Amino acid sequence: MQALAAASAVPAAASAQSSPTSTTASAEEATPVTTELLDVAGPTVPGYFDERRLASLRRICELFMPPMDGKPGAIDVEVPEFLDFYVSQSPDWRRQVYDAGLDTLHSVALAKFGKTFAELSDAQADQIIAKPLEVQWAPTLPDDALAAFLREAKMDVMHATMNARDYADAARNERGRSSVRSASLYWYRVE
Repeated sequence: MQALAAASAVPAAASAQSSPTSTTASAEEATPVTTELLDVAGPTVPGYFDERRLASLRRICELFMPPMDGKPGAIDVEVPEFLDFYVSQSPDWRRQVYDAGLDTLHSVALAKFGKTFAELSDAQADQIIAKPLEVQWAPTLPDDALAAFLREAKMDVMHATMNARDYADAARNERGRSSVRSASLYWYRVE
């Protein structure tokens, strides 16, 4: 008796599971989900560096990675804004290196030329940064605040520029798709 009752209940349960109910939407009724990169919505707003430090950082970015050979430079791919985010999320030692270095650039520029570092010509800026950039590389940071900053900033600016999507796209267009060996790994601009 129990076997007969169970056998008649199985087809009813199976048909109830296969038919759509009023609370289940079919695939045709599904609402498509769209996404949008935040960079399209608005400009990146720096939050760590004050205006003076950010202006000096922009100038360093212009000097270290200008546009070359049809590829965008650091300013074109918004490296200063990326570094603003990067440094804000970095350990204390990196924040101290950037803060001290940018302050030193500003002080030396004012003392030597009576202008902020951001206002200096290429030749004037070179007079300030050339000597500290000659410091021999060592596993530890140089004791000189400006030399330590320039060493870190030079590598950060170069890596951030070359790993930006716009730079990767320009390199891919220059070489053609078949010769690109990149895994298409790059950072998006930070919002």
